[in-house]
Amino acid sequence: MRERRRATTLVGAFCRSSVLLGLLACLFVQLKAIVLSSSSSSSVSSVSSSSSSFNHHSRRRRRRDEDDFVPRVVGDYHSQREREEGEEQEEEKEQEEERPHIHVLATSNGSPYLNWQTRIMYRTFLDVVVTENKNGGGGDLKYFTRLLHRRTDDELMKEVPTVRVDSLHPSCDKWCEFPVHDRPDAIKKWLQSKDSKRGGAKNKFVLMIETDYVFKKPMRIPSPLLDYHRSFLRQNPQEYEQKPSAIAFHFNYINPHYPTLPPVMERLMSTLKDPRKIVDTKKILASGPAPTLIHLDSLNRLIDDYIVITEEIEKDEDAKKKLGWVREMYAYSIAAATSDVKHIVEEPRQTMLISQPPADDDLYEASMYHYTWGARYVRGRDKTSIVWDWDKRPYIDVKHVREPKKHMPPMPPDSVEEGDNLRLLDGTVVTSKLNNVMKDLIGTMRNAIERLDTLAYNCGWLDTEPKCDFRCKTGELC
Repeated sequence: MRERRRATTLVGAFCRSSVLLGLLACLFVQLKAIVLSSSSSSSVSSVSSSSSSFNHHSRRRRRRDEDDFVPRVVGDYHSQREREEGEEQEEEKEQEEERPHIHVLATSNGSPYLNWQTRIMYRTFLDVVVTENKNGGGGDLKYFTRLLHRRTDDELMKEVPTVRVDSLHPSCDKWCEFPVHDRPDAIKKWLQSKDSKRGGAKNKFVLMIETDYVFKKPMRIPSPLLDYHRSFLRQNPQEYEQKPSAIAFHFNYINPHYPTLPPVMERLMSTLKDPRKIVDTKKILASGPAPTLIHLDSLNRLIDDYIVITEEIEKDEDAKKKLGWVREMYAYSIAAATSDVKHIVEEPRQTMLISQPPADDDLYEASMYHYTWGARYVRGRDKTSIVWDWDKRPYIDVKHVREPKKHMPPMPPDSVEEGDNLRLLDGTVVTSKLNNVMKDLIGTMRNAIERLDTLAYNCGWLDTEPKCDFRCKTGELC
């Protein structure tokens, strides 16, 4: 009885003072107590002998469990966290190193009309990139190329980074009915140039734009396109070809589903001579090549169809008549569908790409303004009393390109009150908000123009002038 109480007391004291040894050690001691309490006094010596052996193995096992359990968990926890943190840092580093960039591509035939716009646009691009760098990043804009489809250099070659490629139609170097006809072929030639691989061919998105844009803020590649990029790097076409690789803009005047157009769309698709490329016309975008942010590989995938369909439209008088001046935009939209290059088409006022004042009364989420529409403020409903007026279309002369400070766009009124009764020509009321966005657009343009030099060399456009020759090689960045 005394032996039983002594064993029980020892067990309680042992368990209370040995928490760190764990439940397993306590179990072993409890077993010893039971053995001791159930044994007769005559067998004590044999049990003691056995228990000595048991205690020896128990202590040895306990030490082994302590050595294996406690230090391993603590040590492994910290080493595991360190490994995880190291892996996270390495992953972040790899993501930073592999994060794709944006290469801006603006096409032009070098006319004064487009060159005036280009000088302003490129200046605003530089402003955004410089500000972005000063603020420690925040955007993915990295490279800029003006793609000049023209047989000779022009007077902007020294000012704007340019790749010149020979135009398909030499007459378009001066004037032709539809100079944008040469754009798809020019893009194909650029895709074959070293400039298109600048910064890494696998790491590039191309932002195709028009010259009448104004950059306002940094642009970040959105998550769906980054997801495509990661899949593309894994080189699993079955995975990445199912994902969108481009962001486009919804133009309401591009309507492939207009009742008279599906037969035209089907006829154009049939010229590709591939049954797999005759797709449901509902898959055709209501968009165009600009503005479009697209992965370089996807642009390569659709470019051949884009070229073929553009050419077929020009041969098809019925298609030309029905598609009109935006027919090359339709060619791109069809090519995206026939090449199965998936685009996210964003709506006005909900897009990261462009805002189009005065149709839009704010920048919203866009990174650029597009001044395709003119704006005229008139007082009253008779539309005869003009308060303010501006449009890009009069800026077509070499004087606008060469001495832009002398031809500043006029600023809108400093403020607009409800009682001013100002309207646009379509009857839209000119609110303070709308006036402010017009002030921001025109003010940004004027700010850029203020810092443009007068061009000291006059060449390449007037018949009395020599051709421009800056010794730039065809197809190379100059």
